[in-house]
Amino acid sequence: MWDYIKANGLQDQNNKRMINADGKLKEIFGGKDQVSMFELPKLISVHVK
Repeated sequence: MWDYIKANGLQDQNNKRMINADGKLKEIFGGKDQVSMFELPKLISVHVK
């Protein structure tokens, strides 16, 4: 996941703790435009078994 975020420049430039959603991540993020890196494991765990 971090490789994808870094490769696509999705880490917020002003606040490095925030991840900006693109079209693919917005679905994983529950429709949110931005989430903190601390929320990320919880949101991903719903989609990974």
